[in-house]
Amino acid sequence: MKNQTKRNVTFLGLLLCTLIQISCSKTSSLQEDEQATQSASAARFRRVPGTLNPSNTPTNTSGTVVVPDSIDASGKVDVTLALQNFLNKVKDNSQIQFKQNGLYRMDGSIVLTKRVGLQFYGNGAKFFTVTDGTSAPQSNLPDEIKWLWPRKRGQFMVRGGSGHRFYNIEIQGANIYNWEEEASYNSKFEAQNAFDIEGAKDVEIRDCHVHNVYGDFVYVGIWNAGSMEWADGVKISNNNFHDNGRQGVAIVGASNVLVEGNNIYNTRRSTFDIEPDNEGSGASNIAIRNNKIGEGRLLFLASGGQQGSINNVEVSGNYLNGHALSIGVYTKIAGSRKNWRIINNTSENYPFGSPIALMTFEGVYNVEVTGNIHDFQVGQPTDAVKLISVTGYKVENNIFKGNRQDLVLENTTQKEFVQ
Repeated sequence: MKNQTKRNVTFLGLLLCTLIQISCSKTSSLQEDEQATQSASAARFRRVPGTLNPSNTPTNTSGTVVVPDSIDASGKVDVTLALQNFLNKVKDNSQIQFKQNGLYRMDGSIVLTKRVGLQFYGNGAKFFTVTDGTSAPQSNLPDEIKWLWPRKRGQFMVRGGSGHRFYNIEIQGANIYNWEEEASYNSKFEAQNAFDIEGAKDVEIRDCHVHNVYGDFVYVGIWNAGSMEWADGVKISNNNFHDNGRQGVAIVGASNVLVEGNNIYNTRRSTFDIEPDNEGSGASNIAIRNNKIGEGRLLFLASGGQQGSINNVEVSGNYLNGHALSIGVYTKIAGSRKNWRIINNTSENYPFGSPIALMTFEGVYNVEVTGNIHDFQVGQPTDAVKLISVTGYKVENNIFKGNRQDLVLENTTQKEFVQ
């Protein structure tokens, strides 16, 4: 009887192993078939992560902290230093709850240096400034910011550290000018960004409302006074950004950045700017997806600058209403711009007419422009995509109505993508 039982167990075990092998074989076969059907161009592009690094997610071991009533929430007085002193005492990995719909006047900057896991729950609170910052309190600022003041005044400045969250916060800057007025851009205040993320890792900005700032809605770059490391793992999603003096979102030194599901309009300069400003800066694995874009000046996406590398950029599924899908990517340094995908974007209510092409790529390795929709001005035909000294390209299946040529090649002969 024992031998029979043994034989039965052995038989069942073999049967189970056989079934698993068959299942794995089928799965592997399906996966191989699926991979075989993918286009060669898509396979060469590295996918940008859509989530933050789970290993850096705050653990909340320090619990929830409520901003005390002693910090004025009526907007009558400047609370910059009071709020900074409070935050300095809050333990890392804490949830910080602000008064629901509170008004916090903040003429200076809140600076978070090498902090970890601070989660800001605004509950609809507004942080606003009524001055240009010239006479604002600066005692909480490090020297490298003081000497740039008031040009560099971010409402929230994150310098190094990791795991920060900003949820349901409203930020109102001091820019009183309409975005179409020349005075809206002022070089003296152009770095007064709402969120200034420098060298920090695993940062999320979600469900926030930012408007009337002199600078960018969000700036992501290197902490020059720290380790010189890029920011990494930054997610900007479901925010309402409008009316400012400079770029919408600027990415200067960062990797693994996702900008998704935002509403962005009335930008004084380019909506997105990916532009390194020194040899140590650059960008890698950037995704700009499914955003709604309204009116704005200059380009939808600008990427100039001759220093630093900008690789693996995906711009997909964005809907532009009253704004051209205008893109300019330029470099003279071979290999410093690689793997750019512009796919499935739509622009409406902005017939494009210009002496230059709608999209221009110069010196880039591997460019894909597919599935985009755009109208051009009747009687003023313009080229849609111009490739200058590009190596590897795919431009097809776009709907360009009224344009002159879908594709113009200048010093570009190799169509196959390069590794």
